[in-house]
Formats: sequence, structure tokens, C-alpha cells
Amino acid sequence: MKKYFGKIILSSLFLLLLSITQTEATAFQVQQGDTTLTVKLYLPKGYELIPQAPHSIACQTANPDIVEIPKPLPKLSGNTFKITLKTRPGHAILALKADIYYCQKSSKMCFQDKPETQITLDIGPQGSSIILYHWNITPKENL
Repeated sequence: MKKYFGKIILSSLFLLLLSITQTEATAFQVQQGDTTLTVKLYLPKGYELIPQAPHSIACQTANPDIVEIPKPLPKLSGNTFKITLKTRPGHAILALKADIYYCQKSSKMCFQDKPETQITLDIGPQGSSIILYHWNITPKENL
């Protein structure tokens, strides 16, 4: 009996951990119209973005009739990408892929990385016109 409950507890903990570590955020409630997506990149302590590197971001959706993404996308400013979207009522998932360059301060080792994540949008008459997404980047050597 104890073995059975132990397995259930371990399975529950695994599912909880899996849901915490997913790259897809909970759905953002967004109002239709012009919406500003602000993506802030965060590296762990001891790492920093290379200021003059050619950082970029790609943003795609399978629902272009619901979310219109501008071309070209803006460049990184500090640690932030600001993207103005045109949204219409519905549900959409935005796939983000960044191309970033950063260094570890102590070792002076530098990396180029292409992290990916997804953001879910529920768009309607209620909600915000601003989406603030904090993207925690895991350095390659920490994977």
C-alpha cells in the first residue's frame, strides 16, 4: 500500500515539475487592436548580453488572420524587444526564436544561442493592450 502511494506522489511531483519547466507561458488575455509585446531577456547572474552583437528575434503564428506580425521586427534595445502586433478576436500561439550573443563574465567565454519559446494569446474585447513577457535564458553550459 505504501509503495502504491509513493508511486502516486512521485508521479504527481514529476507532473508538477514538468508543468513548471514548460516553455509555454499561461495564456495572456489581450484586447483586440494594437498590442505591444515586450519581450525582456534575462540571463543568470554572471552572464551578460554582448551590447554591439547583432541580436534578433523571429516571431511566427499559425493564425495570421488573428495576429498580424510586423516586418521587419525591431532590434534588441538593452535586453528588450518591443513588437507592435495587430490583434483580432480569437486564440493564437506566438512562436518566438531569438538569436542572441552573451558572455560569462568570470571565464570571458562567449556564446551564440537560438532559444525558442511560445506565448499563448486569448484575444477579445477585454484584456490588456500590453504583453510583458519575461524570458529566462539558460546558458548552453548549464543545460
